[in-house]
Amino acid sequence: MKLQIIFLLLLGALLAGKAQSPLDTYISQALQQNIGVQQQKLTLEAAKADLKLARQQLLPTLSVNARYSVAYGGRAFIIPVGDLVNPIYSNLNALNEVAASATPDYPTIPEYPAISNVEENFLRPTEQETVVRLQMPLYNQAILKNQRIHENLEAASRLSVEAYKRTLVKEVKVAYYSYLQARQGTQIVEQARDILQENLRTTQSLETHHKVTRDAVFQAQAELSSVEQQLVEAQTLEKVARGFFNTLLNRPLDTAIDSSAETPANTAYTDALEQATAQALSQREEFRQLAYYEAARDQEIQMAKGARLPSINLQADYGIQGTRY
Repeated sequence: MKLQIIFLLLLGALLAGKAQSPLDTYISQALQQNIGVQQQKLTLEAAKADLKLARQQLLPTLSVNARYSVAYGGRAFIIPVGDLVNPIYSNLNALNEVAASATPDYPTIPEYPAISNVEENFLRPTEQETVVRLQMPLYNQAILKNQRIHENLEAASRLSVEAYKRTLVKEVKVAYYSYLQARQGTQIVEQARDILQENLRTTQSLETHHKVTRDAVFQAQAELSSVEQQLVEAQTLEKVARGFFNTLLNRPLDTAIDSSAETPANTAYTDALEQATAQALSQREEFRQLAYYEAARDQEIQMAKGARLPSINLQADYGIQGTRY
């Protein structure tokens, strides 16, 4: 039983040590609720969607195209069937008539009728065409470069989100400690006001008992008025600091702030300037983001240069045509 109690006490102490401070909680809220972070995330989602579309251009596509048209009148062309055949038929009818009159046993042949010319429209009255088409690029330099461009832009957008979050954490810390400083300044001025109020009350009592002259009371009142003016200014600074801090967290400006966070310890920075510069150049998101933008620009140049290259596509069609379905 004693071992269980000791274990629970140690566990409680461990959990208490790992509990988040108010500042850590505010930083987490800012990373989730800040409008700027949400905007950066939306930009990243747009970059991801563009990259997805660029990758889909390499995949085969299947489409169905259907057309049904109805046409009346319009241009027509004439086939001169009658003009070509009717003279022949007339000669044959004349020959048959002469032969029948000259030869009694000549067989009776029906007379060839006259044929009219044929008129056909350029468009059929009804017509349909339905095609199922499969397309797939086999070699297309523009599609390949476009995909690489959007890969670099998506990576740059991702780093932009991380860089904004890091900047936001710094701003939240600075705004929080600025509020604590303004709050402490207000408390100091409030304490000074309380002391001067007591000093005024004491001076008035001494003046009533003829221990001091009237000018001492006036001096105490002037000092109290000066401190009250300073208190108004301090309260204004505190209100502005609170409003700016709440703006970073995307919440109402007058929301109360927990001021129980510990004051950060002063730590000496011992790295050399050259070492710090090299570390910043290798780890800062902005420089890595710039590298992705440069790579995207190079891909755009290569895509423009490769526009003269031929592209090879695979296309297969299957369809039906006719006057009706």
